[in-house]
Amino acid sequence: MKRVGTSSCILKAVLAMFAAAVLLTTIAQAQVDTGSIIGTITDPSGAVVSGAKVTLTNLGTGAALSTNTGGDGVYKFSPVRIGMYKLETSFQGFKTVSQTDVKVDVGATVVVNFT
Repeated sequence: MKRVGTSSCILKAVLAMFAAAVLLTTIAQAQVDTGSIIGTITDPSGAVVSGAKVTLTNLGTGAALSTNTGGDGVYKFSPVRIGMYKLETSFQGFKTVSQTDVKVDVGATVVVNFT
């Protein structure tokens, strides 16, 4: 009968711990504290508004960032840290419109459309 040495057992234990550490690191990286906000800007007739400015403001920190709608009238903010936000959209010749208390949760995609 062949005897298994202690160094072989130690090596297997070290390899198992290394594999567990790699797995746990991968799982931890998959957990994020962000979501996203998307929407479409249309005029009163239902036509999309291309090039409208959309500003996102974090209500807790006051930090703001802006983007413009694409040719399809769609805007997107991603990733967005979880929290409460104000969205404001403006375009020359149109009234500025805003929505406050937009809540972003972990992994959520919040849809906020404007007309």
